[in-house]
Amino acid sequence: MESKKIIIFADIKSVLLFDRVSILDTIPGEKIVVPNADAFENSKILLEKYSKHNIVQVSNSKYRWLRYLLSTFQTAYLLFKIKPDLIIIHWASRLTQNIVLGLFGSKAIVSTMGGDVCKIQTPGKFKQFFIKFLLRRVNFITVKSKEMMSKIKDLIPDIEVEKVKVVSWGVDPRFINPSKNLDLLNELNLGVDQKVFISIRSLTPFYRVKEIVEAFILYKIKYNTDDVLIVSEQGLDKIYKNSIIKKINASKFSKSIIFKQINHAEMQDYLSICTAIISNTYSDGLPQSMMEAVAAQKWIMSNDLKEYHGMLFNTKNALLFTDISGLVDLFAKAREAQYIKTTDKSIAHLLNQNEQNKAYLELCHKILKI
Repeated sequence: MESKKIIIFADIKSVLLFDRVSILDTIPGEKIVVPNADAFENSKILLEKYSKHNIVQVSNSKYRWLRYLLSTFQTAYLLFKIKPDLIIIHWASRLTQNIVLGLFGSKAIVSTMGGDVCKIQTPGKFKQFFIKFLLRRVNFITVKSKEMMSKIKDLIPDIEVEKVKVVSWGVDPRFINPSKNLDLLNELNLGVDQKVFISIRSLTPFYRVKEIVEAFILYKIKYNTDDVLIVSEQGLDKIYKNSIIKKINASKFSKSIIFKQINHAEMQDYLSICTAIISNTYSDGLPQSMMEAVAAQKWIMSNDLKEYHGMLFNTKNALLFTDISGLVDLFAKAREAQYIKTTDKSIAHLLNQNEQNKAYLELCHKILKI
């Protein structure tokens, strides 16, 4: 196979993107990775991880507007100089950089996330203008689900539907029905039969973690159990966390609510010990954490968003609520209800990492004409 030149635009701080970038290793040639500006806060670790790739140094100016401006000019310089055969873009929210990327759209695949295409998460015509500019001009757009495809249609009614492809990326096999990690239970000082719930999304107001904690406190009062809630500190908003701690301290359940920084490398261990994960976001795409929980055969307790309907089935693999007050009794239901593993072939395909990687590579090959 002829050697190819590939440029990859990605937030290399994301723990999920290394595997997605590595999919391209099967294509011979130079891989140039252009990270987001703030990636170099942990540059040594990241550079070692991406040692097989040519990482471009980008501006890390403290002024956000200057970073975007410089990245736009740098992107133009790289694309005109290198003339890549393939451009990989992970996430479309890149503001002015999208103008340059759109000019080379025939060579490009952009993989979107919920924050790119959900109007609640991309408020304002300014940001949407740049996203639409890019999506209209690239060769392919990947989304994680059919529901996200409809979000793109809502955002851009005249989009060419044929170029929007579902690629969910699947889940790492380590998440498939993991055995209970007894060492982790000991570390957390929890019993083998103790029920554990995990608030798994970012600790920010958008994910309404405070409401989850309040519902758990009401559940403890009503049902008098020894159950524990673990609150993930991913994406920590310290002010928001402090407001939650005040709520907890005003109750008598401070020992039953544990804040933990959960690294993705150990997420399967936390899933192995939990009864259910909990989410309560305003809007969403198809979050990786939910896909991993489905693979691990754990209850998902969540507000009922249509974006989840292709993967979650109420009272089978999920316990869905339309109002946060309904969450209180769902904690009790998760203790007793029988989890029903889905046998839907479309979900098996959605979770299958090898099949999803193959689907993505096929799109790359079409652009490269190989």
